Amino acid sequence: MDKRFWKKVLQLTPYILIAAIAVATMLCCRFVVTDGPSMQPTYTPGDKLLCVRYFGQPQTGDVVIIKKDGVLMAKRIRAVAGDNYTNSYDSRYEEFGLVKLTDIWGHVAIKF
Repeated sequence: MDKRFWKKVLQLTPYILIAAIAVATMLCCRFVVTDGPSMQPTYTPGDKLLCVRYFGQPQTGDVVIIKKDGVLMAKRIRAVAGDNYTNSYDSRYEEFGLVKLTDIWGHVAIKF
C-alpha cells in the first residue's frame, strides 16, 4: 500500500473513533428525567440521570431503570433505610407486581 492510502487512513481515524464511541453510547447509555416523588430524597422530580445498560445481577440498594408497560422508571432494588417507600408504587402492590430481571434496562450511573 502506498503512503497516500495510509495518510488518508490516519486522517480518518479520529472520525472513525468518534463514530464508534457515538454508536456504543447510543446502544449502552440513555438519559432519563425523573418524574414524581417516589425516589426522594435520592432523586427529585426533574433530575437528569445518565443510565448505563445493566449487565450482571442487581444488588440491594442499586437504583435501576426498568421498562414497565412501555414506560421507563427508576426503582431501587429492595428498600434501604431512608427510602421514601410511603410515596412509592412498587412490587408491594399487586397491580405493579414483581419486576423480572429481563425488565431491567440499566442502572443509574450519574445524576445531573
